[in-house]
This record gives sequence, structure tokens and C-alpha cells, in this order.
Amino acid sequence: MADARLTTPSFLVLGIIAKLGEASPYDVKVEAARTVAPFWSMTHAQVYAQCDRLVEAGLLSEARQTGGRNGG
Repeated sequence: MADARLTTPSFLVLGIIAKLGEASPYDVKVEAARTVAPFWSMTHAQVYAQCDRLVEAGLLSEARQTGGRNGG
């Protein structure tokens, strides 16, 4: 695991994913807008960046789509 400095957005993403279970960055953004938006806002780009950082740090795992619009 890489040495990651966790920030408030990191904890928000981790908490939302813990609540939802398996989730895409889009799912995280929707849940953040639904729950914490009155207190903390994160852009879509911030959510994706946090997810990437947390995967690199070994705090999240990633599964890629194999079909559909984004897959092969």
C-alpha cells in the first residue's frame, strides 16, 4: 500500500463507497449530491481523482466494465 495522505474528500469517497458497496465514481457523485451536498460539494472530476488516488493507495479496488458503452 502506498503512503496516502487522506483528505476530507478521500474520507467522503471511502465512506460513500462503504455505504453503497460496489460503486462507480458516478454513483459516488450522485450519493454525495444526495447526502452531503449541503455541507460539502465535490465536482465530478474531484470524485474521479479521489477514486484513482485511493485505488493507487490500495484503499479501493477497481473493476472495469467489459461490455456496454465504455467496454470492449
